[in-house]
Amino acid sequence: LLRMSRSITINDHHGIRWQVSAPYAGLFLASRPPDPRRLLRASSGSVIKKSITRIIFSSEIGLGVAALPVVVKIYRHARFGDWLKANLLGSKARQEWRITSAAVARGLRTVTPVAFGERRRLGILRESYLVTVRIFDCVTLEEAVFSADGTFRVNAAERRELITMLATLLRQMHDRGIYHRDLHPGNFLVERTGGHTQRLYLLDLHRASAARTLSLTKRIKSLAQFNMFASLSLSRSERLLFFTSYFGEDEPWRQEKRNLLDRIDEVTLAMRWRLWKRRERRCVEPNRYFMRLRFARLSRSISSITSPSEGCGRSPTSCAPPRQSAHGVVRTPSPYGTSPP
Repeated sequence: LLRMSRSITINDHHGIRWQVSAPYAGLFLASRPPDPRRLLRASSGSVIKKSITRIIFSSEIGLGVAALPVVVKIYRHARFGDWLKANLLGSKARQEWRITSAAVARGLRTVTPVAFGERRRLGILRESYLVTVRIFDCVTLEEAVFSADGTFRVNAAERRELITMLATLLRQMHDRGIYHRDLHPGNFLVERTGGHTQRLYLLDLHRASAARTLSLTKRIKSLAQFNMFASLSLSRSERLLFFTSYFGEDEPWRQEKRNLLDRIDEVTLAMRWRLWKRRERRCVEPNRYFMRLRFARLSRSISSITSPSEGCGRSPTSCAPPRQSAHGVVRTPSPYGTSPP
């Protein structure tokens, strides 16, 4: 996926082995290579996201007018399984570097990779780092569309414009062999100038893969991921606009439209069920005081593209699908994005 001749390897005194893209090698060779932890301490007010598995922050590399604004990701190992996987199969920073470089080489709009590094001690991977060029005047797709209270921030016309742009970007991504396993509104950046949307960027490719072509099965899985989140907030007509924009004038789409939408519905339902089972385990397992109730499977009308049901008009993180009990009682979704027990 990546021609290593386009990058150079640098070992620094912090125990980090860097792989640096050739155009930015001078920033690492002119002085000491950057220490991400030191950059984080110096940029404590610029933390973008922080969790037990990674820290994302903005900073600068270099001095004076030659300084390059960057975004740095620090990948950590919160669980033993994560540590073992990273040491056996490669770090998340290495994976994201490879796929992001492949996406750039294939003409996709994503962040520009600068370097990735791995800190090892006695040959054991401790942390990994990814450095990319910072994009200004941008927010995530979720922040662009939804307000803090979960209501729409943009009107219907602007929403339809973003839907069409997103469908076009996903079609380009699939046509060029990139498959993203974690598609949601937080993994797209919207660049705006003068209050108008200019570009969409694809983010967080550590859970993506690259191949020569992408099968219809993987395309449907990817589209079902979009439908899973969109069904909670967008109307049926807006989701149909997305799929129409994605498939365009393809002959199979015009002939098998209903069958394709039915397949996407089925995969969406399965994905949503697995998602809520994972959330149930995460919430219930640490606390033995929860009472377990048995629920029937989610109704297909929740996410169906072809049914007349409409989205709730709120952010995917502020909506939850209704859950129907074995006695037919529909439980009201929590405003915090989780269903009550």
